[in-house]
Amino acid sequence: MLRKIFFVLLLLLSERNFAQDNLTGKWSMFYFHENPADSITLELSIGAPEKNMLYPALLEVKDKGFSGSYELLLVKKNIRQYFISKNKFPVKETPFQLDKCLDYFNGFLELGKDLKGVPKLTLNRMPLSKPSENITKAALSSNIYLYALNTAFQSAPIVFRKINNEIWSDTGTYKILQPEISPTYFGILDTMSVHNKSVTLGFVSNNDNDIISVKLNSLNIVDMVDSKKRRPEEEFVLDTGMNLICFFADDFGNRPPCSATFNLDIHQNSKRTVSFASPENKDATFIVAKIIYSKADSTLTTFKEIVYPEDYNKEQFNKNQQNTDTSLNRQNKWIGNIITNSPEITLAIWDDAIDDGDSISLLVNNKWIVKGMRVRNNPQFFKVPLNPGNNEITFVANNLGSIPPNTSVLEIIDGKKRKSFNIETDFSKNNIMRIVYEVK
Repeated sequence: MLRKIFFVLLLLLSERNFAQDNLTGKWSMFYFHENPADSITLELSIGAPEKNMLYPALLEVKDKGFSGSYELLLVKKNIRQYFISKNKFPVKETPFQLDKCLDYFNGFLELGKDLKGVPKLTLNRMPLSKPSENITKAALSSNIYLYALNTAFQSAPIVFRKINNEIWSDTGTYKILQPEISPTYFGILDTMSVHNKSVTLGFVSNNDNDIISVKLNSLNIVDMVDSKKRRPEEEFVLDTGMNLICFFADDFGNRPPCSATFNLDIHQNSKRTVSFASPENKDATFIVAKIIYSKADSTLTTFKEIVYPEDYNKEQFNKNQQNTDTSLNRQNKWIGNIITNSPEITLAIWDDAIDDGDSISLLVNNKWIVKGMRVRNNPQFFKVPLNPGNNEITFVANNLGSIPPNTSVLEIIDGKKRKSFNIETDFSKNNIMRIVYEVK
């Protein structure tokens, strides 16, 4: 009986912690000005996300002489960082307009917990290109409430703490996520419908050291790279249905704002330039491209043959395959994409540096093909039959060897074509490779 009670309490506690970690709900903070009677209340209500990435939100600002509500958009970059839309649409303001004061509410919110274990969202500001133009000194001096509010948004620490898990629901939540009907530009480009899933992303180098990232749905295409350095094109494929390609300005470099530019080429369908240098994206921290791919992939098939390394224990493999593995709960880092017309490819894996005892596991289309394989200096080969359409290979670190992190070289052999990738995994992230088999 006591054991059952303990289990129920543990379950309730885990559900409570899960709810506390959820971004959706209501968050609040107080900013105490010189006169405590003039303290400012900020409340942030966050709605249900689209594809676990786009969060509609409502910011409410209140003090002794002002009240305002503003719609905005938060975009999830990872489990801790949620980037803020450049524009905030005023639903209501009285008795005056904040106007450019809200420009300082720019950057990203970092999710964490305070010393008491209460979830908190901390504003990390991104520098503006010309902050002196945001609001005039004359306007500040003529309105004491505007002065206090501007000070709060411009320089005061902004830390929200969660007060409940009630998901914000309003007619505005739907409009924020639909660029065609949204009341203002929240950073989402007009939705594109395509009938080709192959995409090439080109990077246009600029003259500043902007740090940028790009995600396709939940996968990283590039993460925290310098836009000034030349980069080869990245190829990837779209999922069936809605796809979100999110471009993040992680840092504005030496000369704000970010000016990074990308060329998005959807094969045989459409080309589009996405640029932080365009007027509507000036000082923006993200741009979202919504792309709907309407043709479904073929039904996945099972493996026909797997070639194991000579020293691999097949009996142990069968036991391991039945075990659950929390390693798949780690973050996923996108390392590349291959398009092939071959029904089978060969993987070659080796350590091109010091054999320091690294071992990895490989998951193909949600099936383990090898677990706990030691990575050696000599290549080890695996023949992998492909399913028509998308095939995903996940590389999982089982240990970090004597020289962390776990590193190796992967070579994809497709007939006479070969392409190499560097794998770098640890206990916080896995690497993912996508191979698209296009049947002739």
